[in-house]
Amino acid sequence: MSSFFCSNIQAIINSIGIVFDIVGAWLVAYEVVQKFEGTKINVKGGTPFGMRVFGQKAEETEDFKNWESKKYKIMKWGLGFLTFGFLLQLLSNWILKLDSVLKFISC
Repeated sequence: MSSFFCSNIQAIINSIGIVFDIVGAWLVAYEVVQKFEGTKINVKGGTPFGMRVFGQKAEETEDFKNWESKKYKIMKWGLGFLTFGFLLQLLSNWILKLDSVLKFISC
């Protein structure tokens, strides 16, 4: 391996971990700041009784359910990126000590 890689392996792995953390944070933030624009709930049925209606059922619209599903998938990817980034940063702290035992970096 190149001498640059060998002498900077901790910084390289740590930097890659930080990039994953930044991407993950943006994906999680996307879930928080996005607002649904459309009809969220349909109200169906019910029995009129004077000025009130009893027994109405409120159901989420299909558009809202699909939007929520997409939003949660993006958030889960973000959490995965954050976790992987933090694990890379943790690995960067220990890679040279592990290498002295396991000899997996040939420099």
